[in-house]
Amino acid sequence: MRVILAALLLVTLGVSRQTGRAAQSNEPEPLTVSTAASDHVVLELHVDDRAARDVAAVGAVVVKVDGLEKQSVLMTPGTGRTSYNALVGPLSAGTHQITLERSTLWPWPEGLGVARTSARVMPAGSPDSVVLSHAPSLGIRADTIGSASDIPLVMYVEDERRDGRGWIRYSVIISHEDGGTPAPALMARWGRTTDIELIYEAELDGTRLVQDRFQGPDHEIRAFAGPREGQHPVLLIATLNNMFIDRGRSLTSVRMVPRTVNLDRRTRESVMDDNPWIYPLMARELVAEKRIGTQIEDPRTFLYVEAGLALEHAAVSVHVGSDAGGWKDSTRGRADLAVNRDGWVRIAVHAPTAAATLKWECRALAGAPAGAVPRCRIEWGRVFRLGPDYLPGENIISPGSVQLGVGLSDAIALHDR
Repeated sequence: MRVILAALLLVTLGVSRQTGRAAQSNEPEPLTVSTAASDHVVLELHVDDRAARDVAAVGAVVVKVDGLEKQSVLMTPGTGRTSYNALVGPLSAGTHQITLERSTLWPWPEGLGVARTSARVMPAGSPDSVVLSHAPSLGIRADTIGSASDIPLVMYVEDERRDGRGWIRYSVIISHEDGGTPAPALMARWGRTTDIELIYEAELDGTRLVQDRFQGPDHEIRAFAGPREGQHPVLLIATLNNMFIDRGRSLTSVRMVPRTVNLDRRTRESVMDDNPWIYPLMARELVAEKRIGTQIEDPRTFLYVEAGLALEHAAVSVHVGSDAGGWKDSTRGRADLAVNRDGWVRIAVHAPTAAATLKWECRALAGAPAGAVPRCRIEWGRVFRLGPDYLPGENIISPGSVQLGVGLSDAIALHDR
């Protein structure tokens, strides 16, 4: 697997500045915050990109604290997203100035403006401080700097601690992956063409770090042995399918504010639904990279199916359509595109015209032991399309469940229009 390390270069940054008040001049005053030792600051940027609609570009600002560069904030105009965040810290006790400058690493999109910024101090020892203080810092992959490709969008965290003991796990949603799983397989097995990856996980006992790991090349979970900024692990997005390494440096990094989610009965992809602007951005990158029509169809011509699976020596696929109008299979006739993992999953099936019904297919898993009896337990809860604006539409199925061996389930009614 090709690993791309960023060059160690010094970059002179521009001086055009947008900060904490409504932007009325090129050099507004910086934000001033007062912190105790080890406090963090959540920085919020509110943008006005109405004049930059349909611009397939990324804008970036550099965050400086007391004149020292800390990180970048990447912005994606034209997607409907109006605010961005960054996690700054830990800071020393005292008063600090936070300024923003346009990054010279990305061309500034015409029509994009930072309308206002705000800063919220998160005290050390507050309920959220442990989750915030271990959030990873991500170095941007070298070949994506200055482009709109494979952009980190949202970081989320699953907090599995009980009585202060247990694991916290950080994941990131990235706009696409330039290498790795082809787009048809992404849709069939994951129901999206974004890339959602575990970054880092830490086992804690109170505030004490017991052990920590990250996801390295080839999806190998490795013990973290890299540098830290305070307690923040410093990792680099290093491969074409967005795996991480704990060495090397990038020209710039991001540290997004992680959102805590509970995915016990939700798909990872449902975090995209909490941030629906991701869908038009997903489609925009497919268009920009000329993948629609060559690798995959328009994302608006798919049905997106969510279900909880419990499989025994089996894999599942989705069929939608009708006996009169014909059926579409999520695997496109390829057995390797069936889903063979337990838990809540999303499957996308290409169905450009309205479909009346849905059927589940339980398939024998290749390589299963001799005499193994395949069985599929399936609980479904949601099916939707993307609208003309690429935003998720309403649920068109009633919840239900089925248990079956090899073969097709009975038809389940869809309210597709």
